[in-house]
Amino acid sequence: MDFSRQGSEGELHLSPERGRWEFWSKGENSWQVRFNRDIPLTLDVKSAASSINLDLSQLQITELNMDVDLSNYTVNMPFTAGSVHVYIDADLSNLEIIIPDGVAVKLVADADLSILKVDENRFPRKGDYYTSQDFASAKNRIELELNCDLSRVQVK
Repeated sequence: MDFSRQGSEGELHLSPERGRWEFWSKGENSWQVRFNRDIPLTLDVKSAASSINLDLSQLQITELNMDVDLSNYTVNMPFTAGSVHVYIDADLSNLEIIIPDGVAVKLVADADLSILKVDENRFPRKGDYYTSQDFASAKNRIELELNCDLSRVQVK
């Protein structure tokens, strides 16, 4: 683990110790990171060959940028963060994105050779994007941009 801070920004890097990483490990290389839920956050997440459960439901996320390759992700989006911008770039990955009830979404997806499953009962398709009916007036809303290649993405 390496953490550095410059002004109001902090940067946290997590990686397995050199020489101790095993591809088929049994949980030896796992971390649990907790953030203060009273501080608005911008998160940049970069990972490869990993399995991550990212629970942001209680946090004040203003912006989330994810770059994931060869990964398995479950992302629980925040439910009281106001307006949130999310950009996810995923290659050869499996993503499950969970939108809490009461949160509106506008989803734009570029999903080349990918499987994209969107709960169209909650987020009906309107031309090139999916959107909640109350997106423009919603207090809590997420603008979600997906760029996926050879991935499976489920938004529910």
